[in-house]
Amino acid sequence: MAKVKKNVLGINYLNGWMRAFRSVKFGKEEGWSADERVDHISDIGGLLKEAVEATKSKGCYASFVIDHTMLLQKSINIPPMKQRDLNIFIKRKVDQFKQFEGNAAYGYTKSAIKKRLFVSVYYMPESVVINLKQACLDAGLYLIQIMPFAMIRAQQFAEMEIDDDEMAAMVVRMFDKVSLIIGKKDGTIFSERSLKADVEDDEDLERVVREVKRSILFNKQQFNQNIAMVKFSKRFNESFFETLENNLDIPVDWLPASKRFFWVKIVLSVNFNDHANLLMRKLRHDTAIRKHTKLGVVIAATLWICAIASAVGIEHALKNKLDSLSSIRERSAQQDRDEKKWKIRAHELNLLQSAVKELNENRTPPISGWFLGYLCNEMPEGLILKRMEIRRVENKWEVVMDGMSISGYKAMADELRLLSERLQNGPFHMQVNIEWYKNWLQQLKKGVIGSDEQNTFSISGVFYGT
Repeated sequence: MAKVKKNVLGINYLNGWMRAFRSVKFGKEEGWSADERVDHISDIGGLLKEAVEATKSKGCYASFVIDHTMLLQKSINIPPMKQRDLNIFIKRKVDQFKQFEGNAAYGYTKSAIKKRLFVSVYYMPESVVINLKQACLDAGLYLIQIMPFAMIRAQQFAEMEIDDDEMAAMVVRMFDKVSLIIGKKDGTIFSERSLKADVEDDEDLERVVREVKRSILFNKQQFNQNIAMVKFSKRFNESFFETLENNLDIPVDWLPASKRFFWVKIVLSVNFNDHANLLMRKLRHDTAIRKHTKLGVVIAATLWICAIASAVGIEHALKNKLDSLSSIRERSAQQDRDEKKWKIRAHELNLLQSAVKELNENRTPPISGWFLGYLCNEMPEGLILKRMEIRRVENKWEVVMDGMSISGYKAMADELRLLSERLQNGPFHMQVNIEWYKNWLQQLKKGVIGSDEQNTFSISGVFYGT
């Protein structure tokens, strides 16, 4: 395990239970465990304040490891791509498969397998991350990292007796939840499944055994690789171990018992900029700025005091050097002139910036050109546009289109109806006036449809936009 960061409060929040740990100077450690369970992340503010007080961590960074129902996981298999393209691709994928409202905060791990890129994505509502960051600020902490528990748990794969290209499975019991994690020695997670179960109950025991066998079979079909071994946490009883050992045709064994604050120490050894960190980069930068603000104030105050002391010393020296007084005054006057000159330039610059801002705010977007370009692509082949008028009235755009058809009366009606539907369902969502259909009926009744010079139409409507 890498070196544990000093003076960072590590917090694990696993299925509603919270623990905190901080390593300070000279090997001293501060730890704290909650006495009660809190199921909702939004309700942990009080526990955070207790943890800060117990570990004397006010003003420190905070690093979380989380296992919660709101934290979801998805695995995708994609071709290799550059890091920048991968970030964009994963963001789009998260927006596609998330099932909650609002933006998502996400992190991921990646591994190359047979000329493909395997990515395990962890995501949760961005609002939960923002609320957690605010709760840390209220408790006197600066949130810098949120890591999924499965990614931290994957560190145990490195200690298994498997080859680099082999896979293993871990079956872990955490309170009332059983988790199945499949990964490789380098820490890559290929599958993570969780289910609520009471392993003391025979029906739940059979369900867990069935899910373990199903996951192992699915992994073999998906990646064409066998599971080399299965390991179980010490929280299971011997009966459960024997049941699985009898139902699986691969080696099974126990995981080594984890020491107190084991998971917190692991997360404190992970780099803040790891891709699996669920805290968005912009929030990490904001946290760093907030934390160093107090230090900046102290440094500024120190520099200010030093400047005053230096000014007093300079003044005393100037009194002993009257011969240089005239030169100093001349320099001071020149500085005043320069300052006035720069103030004038700064004022002129501000005026120019204000003018540019006003022009940008009042500039009308070229929506009419966009609409015309869209219309050129969507106009049916049998219709010819002879005139179009588009004008802006307050917050809406009024459109009038006149033209003619080179098709028969029925084809003309179909093409006008198609054009109307495209305008209504297109990106501008235009509200089309149905008068065109009445005009077509009038022409049909008069018997003028059929002559190329008389098959005219007129469509009008409005759409909204800035």
